[in-house]
Amino acid sequence: SKKDLLHRVLSCILALVLLAATGCAAGTSTPPVTPTPSAPGMPPPGVPDPRETTRAYLDAWQAEDYSAMYGLLTSISQDAINSDEFTDHYQGISTEAALKSIDYEILSSLTNPDTAQVGYRVFFDSALAGEFRADTLMNLTLENGQWRVQWDVTLVMPQLKGSNYLS
Repeated sequence: SKKDLLHRVLSCILALVLLAATGCAAGTSTPPVTPTPSAPGMPPPGVPDPRETTRAYLDAWQAEDYSAMYGLLTSISQDAINSDEFTDHYQGISTEAALKSIDYEILSSLTNPDTAQVGYRVFFDSALAGEFRADTLMNLTLENGQWRVQWDVTLVMPQLKGSNYLS
């Protein structure tokens, strides 16, 4: 069926992106996010839980509250993209994919003292493509005692990295 074919194609694309990202990561100087010796998925004592910021961001996306999403971005991310461009990006994807709704689930969380990474799965319901999902990662930075989202286009789906787009 078309739904199964789309799911297989998206799975292959995701596998290729992850393979490419793994190969590219070997040459970078950015240190990997490593878990702290706290309980699995929990931030160290005294540090807020980054999953709460991730939930707030994804809940706002579900509600199409782009200004709330934008307010959760790091100051560097807000310097890189203004509110109108940010809103246009999400509305454009929603229109292009003919999204009827999205849902999500949190899959994992790794926390360092000032950085975190939360893995999540987004479930899309599209009038054009039916239901499909994407697993992706959200990188966060601790700013003024609160987690803030390091925005990039892969927060929607990892296949949008680089010059890729929906069409």
